[in-house]
Amino acid sequence: MPTPGRLARRLSLLRTPGAVCTARRAEPCSPRHRHVRTRVPDDVYERVREQFSEDELVHLSLAVVAINGWNRLNIAARTVPGDYVAGNVAKALAAK
Repeated sequence: MPTPGRLARRLSLLRTPGAVCTARRAEPCSPRHRHVRTRVPDDVYERVREQFSEDELVHLSLAVVAINGWNRLNIAARTVPGDYVAGNVAKALAAK
C-alpha cells in the first residue's frame, strides 16, 4: 500500500495536465470537482463541457455515481485499500 506522501504525489500527477494525462483526462479529477453535495459552479461546468460532448458528460457522471457507490460499500465493509488481489474470489469459490 502506498504511503500517504506517495499517494498524494500520484494523485497530483493525475491532476496535472500533461504530466500523466491530457487536460481532457485531468479536468474531471481536479480538486475543483469535489462537489458531492453542491451544485457544480458554472465556470467549472463550462471548462469540462469544452472537453466532453453531452453524451460523454452523461457517461462521466454515471461513472462518478458508480465509483461513489463502490466507495460507500467499501467504507461500510471496512475494506483495506490495496488488499484486493484479482482472482482471489474465484479461487475461494472453486475451493468449495
